[in-house]
This record gives sequence, structure tokens and C-alpha cells, in this order.
Amino acid sequence: AIEWYSKSSEGGNIKAMCGLGCCYEYGYGVIKDMKKAFKLYLKSAEGGYRRALYELGNRYHYGNCTSKDEDKAFECYLKAAEKGHNSSQYLVANYYYDGKDIPKNEEKGFYWTRKAAINGNADAQFKMAEYYINNSISKNESKAFKWYMKLAKENKLKAIYLVAKCYRDGIGTDKNLKEATTNNYKFHIKYAEKGDSISQYHIGNCYFYNINARRDYNKAIEWYLKSSEGGNIKAMYRLAYCYACGYGVKKDEKKAFELYLKSAEGAGGYKHALWVMGNYYYYGLGILKDENKAFEFYLKAAKKGHNISQYLIANCYYDGKYIPENKEKWFYWNRKAAINGNADAQFKLAEYYTTNSSNKNESKAFKWYMQLANKKKLKAIYIVAKCYRDGIGTDKNLKEATTWIKKYELSKSYGNHKSP
Repeated sequence: AIEWYSKSSEGGNIKAMCGLGCCYEYGYGVIKDMKKAFKLYLKSAEGGYRRALYELGNRYHYGNCTSKDEDKAFECYLKAAEKGHNSSQYLVANYYYDGKDIPKNEEKGFYWTRKAAINGNADAQFKMAEYYINNSISKNESKAFKWYMKLAKENKLKAIYLVAKCYRDGIGTDKNLKEATTNNYKFHIKYAEKGDSISQYHIGNCYFYNINARRDYNKAIEWYLKSSEGGNIKAMYRLAYCYACGYGVKKDEKKAFELYLKSAEGAGGYKHALWVMGNYYYYGLGILKDENKAFEFYLKAAKKGHNISQYLIANCYYDGKYIPENKEKWFYWNRKAAINGNADAQFKLAEYYTTNSSNKNESKAFKWYMQLANKKKLKAIYIVAKCYRDGIGTDKNLKEATTWIKKYELSKSYGNHKSP
């Protein structure tokens, strides 16, 4: 290669000069010589070769074999950009966006970013997508999605993840959970194979739940185990569940307990594992029953947002069996659980606002009953119908009352239906 580059360079071929410069820069077939490389890039650039102009721009930008000179660097990048060199186009765009060495000009920044993106520069394509997502004036999620999709097809991991998110949430495209999970799998499998514990956990879930991978409990265990060894507390919890139920492994309650405990006590403490540990101590599952320890675990889980634990803590404060009764703390934790979606807590809160003489608020009670009715909770559907009929917490509306009582009768019939 050196022999032919040299002959071609001597004949005035500017591409060969640049290629020879690259050989001297990295020591391909010759002794590394940065000064010789610089001279060859300079000669090629003076002949107008865009790659050489880009390389020369880098020399002036970083001060390699010459004095650092941002004006000359920009001049070289701009000439290369005008000749269609996409990396130079992206760099010129950044110069205009930053406004450090030249006057700031966002219009020119956008112009050159778009040029670079169209010509295949991945960084510019990401910037275009982000521009269309975040710019309040020119927001266009459909265009953003197209750029992410283009990048995803080039196997850019970040883009694969974002495409999955777009399909999941319907950002710039129709919601499509099948496509979302497909892209999510593609993203995580690449990182999982590189040893990323979070992705290993997700791939374990794919095999366990039959998401974009044929259900295979053995493979799920394999990935959960790898993730657990990397310290992932969620994977420890899933592994514990597998041992508790015998999925992919021989059922082993002792091992399950150890893994649940490890997940609960690990960095951050996984809220579901904390709740399970609370259950172990509350019910005495294979260990001595200990309500105080159960309360400790439930409280830790509750503080991390686990709504069942929040409801259980609320009940502890309400009953005053294992800890001193405290109605204020009951209300605090019950409300937390209700806000976080716990149906039992939502019913209790609705009843509180209906029956509590000092804090009676039928309007708030109605809102909670409506939320439960929308979840198809039979009792709540009946109460919503009654509220509309009698004007409790809402305006009287016999039409709505009739609609909801029909829903109640239909749900009740469906619930009572027995298959022959």
C-alpha cells in the first residue's frame, strides 16, 4: 500500500497523499512520523481533498505538530464541510451553536447539523432527533422518530432503546407494544452480552415472561444469576422467586429466603424483596414469627413506594396491635397507598371522607369511588351509581346513575357466571 500511495502521490494524486499521511500518522507499513503525516495532509488539503482538510482541521484544533489555532481549524472544517464531509459539517454546526471561536448563529448551526445528518453522521442525526423532540417552536415527534429509526437500523444502541420507547408510548408513531418489546430486546441483549447487569436482568425477564424470546426458565435463571453476581437486587429478587416456586430450578425455600434477604439488604434495598421479607416474619414462613421485624421491613418497603406495604403500615398504626395507635400516621400512609394505586387503601380513604365527622368531604370520596369504579371494582360501581342517583359528592344525574347501575348488573352477572 505504501509503495502505491507513494507513486500515486508523486503523480499529484491528493487522495493518495492523504492516505499516505494516514499511514505515517498510525505507523501502517512505515515508522510512525507525525511531522511527515502533517506535511502530507497539508499538501493534500491544499489540493482541496475534503478528508485531508478535516485531518488538517484536527491538527490545528488539537495543536498536533503545529500551533493550536481555532481560526485555521474552523477554516479547514468549513472547506471540508462545503465539499460534503459529514464529520466536518457536524463540527462546523457545533462551532455555530457554541459561539466560542466564531459568532454564535443557531440558524447556521441547524443548517450544518441537518446537512451532516442527511449525509449520514450519527451524532448529527441524534441532534436532529433531539431538536424535534425538545424544541418548543419546531417540535415534530414524527420527524424525531424517523431519525431514531434511521439510527436504530444502523444498530445504534441508544436509538434502538429510544425507538422501543417511542413505540411503547406512541411518540411520533402509533403505539405498538410488539415493536416496543422487539426493540427493547435488541437493545438489552447487546449490553447483556457485554456484562451489563441491568440488561442481563431485562433479558432474564424476556425469557421468563415470553417477551421476544421463547419462554425458557433455564435461560431466565442463567441471566438472573449473571445479573445477581453483578449486584443487581432486582435480579436477586427474581432468582429468589424462581427458587421459591421451582421455575427452572429445584424448589428450595431456604435458598429463596437467602436471596430475598440479599435483595432486601442490598444496595438500595429492593422494595418488593423488603415486602416479601416482611411477610416471612409476619406469617412465620419457615422462621420464627416476629411482628416487630415484619413492621421494620414493611416500613422500609413503604418508604420506597411499595403500596401494599404502605397499606399494611397504615393498618398497623390504625389497629395499634404491634405499635402505638396513631390515626395521623394511619391517614398519612393510607393516603400514600391510595395515591400509589392500592385499591383497599382507596376504599378506606373514600369511606373516611364519607363517614368522618370532622373531615367529611363527599366530593373527595366520590372521586376515589370513581377511580375504583373505572378499575371495574364492583362495590365502587354500585356506590358511584348511588352517588349520581342521590347527588352525593356530585350533581344528581339520573342518566349517569342508570348507566352505572347497568354496569353494576352486567359486572355482577359476569362475575357470577359459572362455566358448565
